[in-house]
Amino acid sequence: MASRVKEDERNERIIRGLLKLPANKRCINCNNLGPQYVCTNFWTFVCTNCSGAQ
Repeated sequence: MASRVKEDERNERIIRGLLKLPANKRCINCNNLGPQYVCTNFWTFVCTNCSGAQ
């Protein structure tokens, strides 16, 4: 269980780091600022509105 928590924390740090990159500060679909979701089909960041379209 502890290893799972550490893995989750590590993954969250990686995703937060990727969100800080300039190219990832906007939704890949509509270009809105602040995407909230990761689309794992394409490994891109999308906003709330576009998250249902993936």
